Amino acid sequence: MKLYETENRYREFGFERNPFSFVLEPQIVKDFIYQREANRAIEEIKKSDSLVLRLPDESSLSDFTDFYTFFARTLLMAPDKSYFSFEIPGSALLNQKLLGVITSIRNRFVGNDVFRIYQSYFASKIITLYEEGYLQEMLKDFNAEALYKETVESKGANLLEIMNYEPEVIRSEDEESEEYKQRKLEIEEKIRKRDSLREFFYRLIEGENFGPAVVNSLRSVIQRGVQEGPANLIPVNVRTDLIGISKLLNYAYTNRVAVLLNLGQIPFLDEEEIIEYEAMINEATTILSKYNKVVYICRVQDLQIVPDVFESKKTVSLNFSTDFLSVNDEEKELKTVEQFKSLALYLISAWSGVKTDVLNSVEKAAENAFNLSNSDNLMALKLLERAFEEAIQTDSLTNLQEIVVGIGNEQQK
Repeated sequence: MKLYETENRYREFGFERNPFSFVLEPQIVKDFIYQREANRAIEEIKKSDSLVLRLPDESSLSDFTDFYTFFARTLLMAPDKSYFSFEIPGSALLNQKLLGVITSIRNRFVGNDVFRIYQSYFASKIITLYEEGYLQEMLKDFNAEALYKETVESKGANLLEIMNYEPEVIRSEDEESEEYKQRKLEIEEKIRKRDSLREFFYRLIEGENFGPAVVNSLRSVIQRGVQEGPANLIPVNVRTDLIGISKLLNYAYTNRVAVLLNLGQIPFLDEEEIIEYEAMINEATTILSKYNKVVYICRVQDLQIVPDVFESKKTVSLNFSTDFLSVNDEEKELKTVEQFKSLALYLISAWSGVKTDVLNSVEKAAENAFNLSNSDNLMALKLLERAFEEAIQTDSLTNLQEIVVGIGNEQQK
């Protein structure tokens, strides 16, 4: 588990996340389906390093957009914070080739992710050396025990604070005063530690085979701070640099997911140009697959333009139909308890291998939730979500129906 990740308690029970938790507030019944299919996609990603998510032939552009929004946000909001995903549209590969892939990844270096990416690299090196017993030998100017403890507690922020230190200018009318001498000694000590830690990481970085882009980026972070990192992630050798960026991300995230989409949404190309385009897609995915999971979002147009890309790859056929609920796609409410029970069982079936006694408990819990919520779908789902959370924490999924009743009665007081 990486430094910024947390334990995924759901996995102990065969899930990746709470099946009744939504990353967006559902507006219509079909939104329930998009979330369920996003959950199912993540379940399949866990099993395969390369996966095609095929949208139904009759699906619309709106289906594609809505599903992808749920899918991307579900990755982003994973309970264990282990996913880093980036999307690569076909136009980027066609126009910029591998440089387009690097640009797509670099565009995701934003917000708190930037701190996590760079701090994870530096912190992991200190932690590993300490655990192997070499840290004191490698960094003689530091107390190994204290440095290790501070690194774990701050998740690497302490290392950047040391390396980015800029000495203050101290002035005193009496340069022989004890206060002045003490302050000067403190500054000299910080400078010595800064230079020592910088040199230590400079040597490490050069031996990592990161490629020039990541090396320059890391050196700029060491010298001037995290905010300089993405700006200096400038490709020099695109193949080497793409591998290097993937290796850097590996320090921060367990699951790196490259999502290729709109591969068929390109200008008209002749047969020779299509062959060249497919070769570029294959080259990009071959390089990416060394350190990333590769997911293709496939629509009819993509199959028509570049069918060879998807051949012989594991495929999950997505289904956006609401027929099993006997409602229209744009319906906003489910009218009956039977419909709601069907929805609850459908949501939990995103995960394979759910035991029969758990399914029975979910069905009864859904009925209780719907009745306690006065047939309000969203309120009933919130009740199921909370009950499922409590059941996971108390190892009592087969008692979900009783937990729903308990929470519902408590809310009505």
